[in-house]
Amino acid sequence: MPPPRKTNNSKGFTLVEVLVTLTILGVIASVVIPTIISKQSEKITIIKVKKTYAALSSIYNFNITLFGSFNSIVANGGFFNNMTDNLKGKIVNCGTTMNKNGPYKNLLGNRDSGKNYLNNAYFKCFILEDGVYIAFSGSKTNPGNNGKIYIDINGPKKPDRFGIDVFMFVFSSDDNAARIVNNCKYNSTDKNNGLSCGLWIVNKGNMDYLRRDISAEWNSNWSEK
Repeated sequence: MPPPRKTNNSKGFTLVEVLVTLTILGVIASVVIPTIISKQSEKITIIKVKKTYAALSSIYNFNITLFGSFNSIVANGGFFNNMTDNLKGKIVNCGTTMNKNGPYKNLLGNRDSGKNYLNNAYFKCFILEDGVYIAFSGSKTNPGNNGKIYIDINGPKKPDRFGIDVFMFVFSSDDNAARIVNNCKYNSTDKNNGLSCGLWIVNKGNMDYLRRDISAEWNSNWSEK
């Protein structure tokens, strides 16, 4: 008598089950992937800001040791010249090389009133070897020498937003640093909001200001020096 035939009770997935599974995976991916990309983008920004700041700060401190004060740096060849003499890159014409499509935006994405920080007669500009744009602010009669330095970490690429890819550091003690010292608020509509976020990145190593109010953690003793 032949042995009884084994019955295969295993079942495959139905089309409906497959579609439901794919839908669930799609929903999860739509949530997880943008978060991963955003986090990676923030890491790149933090690295670039810290690297650029470290180079500028090191050269500034070297010049302070050499000349004694910010005003002496300006008097002995100029702030722009003394800073860029030790930077790797090239001096460029702000108006032609760094011309951007319209004014920059604040942290919330609101446009500043017609102002283009890297294309202005008050500025002298420099491009680092890694593509970071640097604009040294000044006055019409003395461009590039007031100690304010704006950096655009991704050069000609957008979004051109303060606190996202554009930051400002103040290296002079006689400028109005107090006006921008806490201009890094995720919900402020101030036209300059986001400019001082580079100082937060340097000291905290994150971009939490994009998601919450960091005012209580801001240290008024932080310095660009």
